[in-house]
Amino acid sequence: MSRQKIKRVGSGVVVQTSKARYALDKVPKNVGADLYLVSHAHTDHLPSGQNLKVIASRETIELAKARGYRYTRLDEDRYPDIELIDNGHILGSKAFLIEGNILYTGDINIFDREFLRGFRPPQADILIIEATYGTRKYIFGEYNELIDRLIQTVYKAVMNNINIVLEAYPLGKTQLLTNIFRSYENLYVTRSVKRYNETYKQLGYLDKARYRTWGREEIEEPFILIKGTTSNIGLDGLKYGTKVLRLTGWVVGKEDRGIPLSDHADYLGLLRVVDRVKPKKIYTIYGYATRLAHDLSRMGYDAQPL
Repeated sequence: MSRQKIKRVGSGVVVQTSKARYALDKVPKNVGADLYLVSHAHTDHLPSGQNLKVIASRETIELAKARGYRYTRLDEDRYPDIELIDNGHILGSKAFLIEGNILYTGDINIFDREFLRGFRPPQADILIIEATYGTRKYIFGEYNELIDRLIQTVYKAVMNNINIVLEAYPLGKTQLLTNIFRSYENLYVTRSVKRYNETYKQLGYLDKARYRTWGREEIEEPFILIKGTTSNIGLDGLKYGTKVLRLTGWVVGKEDRGIPLSDHADYLGLLRVVDRVKPKKIYTIYGYATRLAHDLSRMGYDAQPL
């Protein structure tokens, strides 16, 4: 372990071993890495640089292309020191097991959700784990219970002639929502959501989903509208009232505003991952990295934030 160096560089991580120098996620191109590993297609994890040669899933490459990033995908079979593992965050997202003993999680979710498989990590000596919700405040509950609550809330509203707006990050969660509510006749999505929905369809997902584009077609009520967090929509002139639900872990403690449905693991989920990996050394990154490292240290782990 002493021959390995792990440090935060930019918004990503650089791992130096005796074999190679690895750049994980959003690391500047000038770091001189031997390999770039990209966990998923959210922009806070995508390195800049056109035609950068990366190891990533095919889905990540295509979704990154939809966001204006052009990468050359390397064949991971030619790099036996790198193992890609489903991490449950969004379509195509992967964790990386490097040289058999360093596990970089990327952003993770431990639950099976629609067409996504939850993160089932292997054991590793060194764990680099996300800490977006790495504090005791953020405990969401079981995924299926949250989904049942969401479905009941939505269908109760529309049965009572109340329009529903579901607000979430446009890549990842909104595609799951599109799949969940695919059978509702008056289902609308904003243009930003549709763009990623269409990429999912090209990749073989959402093939049974039927929806209309908000703002381009006549609106029929009561409706379910799935929108991105930054999309501006006009709700003037509607026949019925509207209820907005924010679907994010940040609404914990503010459940009147939404449901803590997240693409990330909550605090307990992060602890479950640590327990399964059984690492000798832990590095925490993103979000509440310092808080999570502190809690893990109190539990007896050798943990520090990056």
